[in-house]
Amino acid sequence: MDTRNRTTSLDVAKCLAAFLVVAIHADFPGMFGKYVNAWARIAGPLFFIISGYYYPILASQGKQKRQIRKLLKYLLIGSTVFIVYECTVAALKGNLSECLNIWITSGTIAKFLFFNAFPFAGHLWYMYALLYVYAILNLFKLWKLPEKTTGIIIIILLIFNYILSFFPEYYSYRNFLFTGLPYVLLGCLIRKNGGWHPCKTNAGFGNKSMAAAIGQRYSSYIYMYHPLVISLFSSIPWLSQNKLYVSIQPIVVFTATTACIILIQGLYSVIQKTRQRPIS
Repeated sequence: MDTRNRTTSLDVAKCLAAFLVVAIHADFPGMFGKYVNAWARIAGPLFFIISGYYYPILASQGKQKRQIRKLLKYLLIGSTVFIVYECTVAALKGNLSECLNIWITSGTIAKFLFFNAFPFAGHLWYMYALLYVYAILNLFKLWKLPEKTTGIIIIILLIFNYILSFFPEYYSYRNFLFTGLPYVLLGCLIRKNGGWHPCKTNAGFGNKSMAAAIGQRYSSYIYMYHPLVISLFSSIPWLSQNKLYVSIQPIVVFTATTACIILIQGLYSVIQKTRQRPIS
């Protein structure tokens, strides 16, 4: 996306949302952790809203299909990583066949296809849901609907989301239809009404800050790969049982994940430049 169309304050919001997702899976201890965990649930809707805010811009530039391909690439790599990781862990424990029998059933496949519940990494539901929503927006051009119609659709879907949240099957409401689509459409609606316009003061909040850079470049990767860092740290007894680590676990995991992503991308960039260097 053209950087002129970016809103810095939303990049900061993406950084915050990425941290809140980490805080859901790596809790702060005690009552404070419970409060943070409860508030952190805004992270998913916030990511969807921001994606919706930028979608009309992508569509106006004819880049929505490229965005779908980019998301597909992320999912292909990320899903493969988690499949290999989970199978490796299961094999080391000697129960690979048992785990595969649980994961690869008609029920889990149906949940994945219709409710975005990816069996090898549950948190990836968000990215699969976003992929479905992008496809729906591209197919039906819902972002061009009149504001009143869009508002009605959002309200109806969120009402169903609320009702279904009282049932134990979390995937019935946490999916592309009852979470992804209404919040993405809300983001589109905000864009239509000129919210977070680049000329407004709040658009420049956090300009050139580390939080904005993390939100813009790394938030998606942090979302995808932080469970691997949590799993790694939990396998180290002296660390996982350390009181200081336990008290600030989300901060450590977020920082470590970000550092690993920056390092890997830096190494990849060096390798690419080396390959492109002409042979003398």
